[in-house]
Amino acid sequence: MHQKTRLAVFCLALCGLTAATLWTTPAAHARGAEAAAPLQIDKNGTVMTLPVTASAQVVNDQAELQFFVLETHSDLKQATAKVLKRMTQGVDALKAGGLAIQLQTEGMHSYPRYGKPANGEAAKIEGWEVRQSLSVRVTDIRQVGEVAGKAARYFGFEGVSFSVSERTREAVQEELMRTALESVRRQAACVAAALGAAPSKVRIESLDWSSSDAVSGPVYARNALKAAMDGAVMEQALAPTPSFEAGKSQLTRRVTAKLRILR
Repeated sequence: MHQKTRLAVFCLALCGLTAATLWTTPAAHARGAEAAAPLQIDKNGTVMTLPVTASAQVVNDQAELQFFVLETHSDLKQATAKVLKRMTQGVDALKAGGLAIQLQTEGMHSYPRYGKPANGEAAKIEGWEVRQSLSVRVTDIRQVGEVAGKAARYFGFEGVSFSVSERTREAVQEELMRTALESVRRQAACVAAALGAAPSKVRIESLDWSSSDAVSGPVYARNALKAAMDGAVMEQALAPTPSFEAGKSQLTRRVTAKLRILR
């Protein structure tokens, strides 16, 4: 191709490229301006669902201790009588201690004990186990060890769990409610400002509340310590006052707010 012809073709190509560039630049600017445009509030208002959670770590202030009496005898009535006698003695001793406790006896159960069967014969009942449980709620957390120590003379120890009392829970939940509502207010005002509206333009249409407890302190499982199968319990001299750590529970209050932001 002639040199002048090649130069003309190159110039035309360059002009075409420049024209295409100049042609697309206004559209790109338009898209950028559209993306930067503020969000608009609907003529009927913009509805927003806002979930908020407030939580607090609270020291456990009550305990639930589980004890049991277990007796064995060849005669069911005798085994039952022995259980009732020891249960009565233990309950009376706990009541007489001036402790901040609530007692509740629970179900009594009996189980047959079978001997080794002879050849070709069915096993026969040789004795009975009778068992009854006692639940003790301690409302003064400082007395948990003392209660366990007194009970050890009469009962086998089954387990203990710690929790927040109803009175404390209600007080904390009320405070968490106020905290959650304040969070709703702040977040709603933030969204309204982003939409170009004043906080006074926010309306609450509904509040859906829920709460929960999660134990984060130590919980002593049942069967942590059992008396011997013959129903014997620790002698007082061998039963020093136990020590327990109550730990904490996490209390949570959740609210889902349905809001409407007006123009």
